[in-house]
Amino acid sequence: GEAFLLACGQAGISPSAVREAATIDVKAHEKGLLAFCRARNIPLTTYSAEELSQVEGSVSPSDFVRATVGVDNVCERAALADGGKLIFPKLAHGGVTVAFSRVTIELSFKER
Repeated sequence: GEAFLLACGQAGISPSAVREAATIDVKAHEKGLLAFCRARNIPLTTYSAEELSQVEGSVSPSDFVRATVGVDNVCERAALADGGKLIFPKLAHGGVTVAFSRVTIELSFKER
């Protein structure tokens, strides 16, 4: 949670405005991540390395991350995977990386 709060502060984002967490599927059972999502009552979405590698957008590549999980960047690609726009790039703190994207939701109302 510390990296998340630090990133929120630097990005100027209210922690309560975050609606979803996303990462690579190999981290789907990571206890700290699951506890974080439960505490904040947000869903966790996971993507395969192949899915993340196909995400378009400018990311900060890492040879270490590629060697470890098979894709050059997880946090920024996961943030972008749902079609959002990256609004805060990778922040690494205490072994955790955080990135934020914004997804625009369009509402339309029809008169009956």
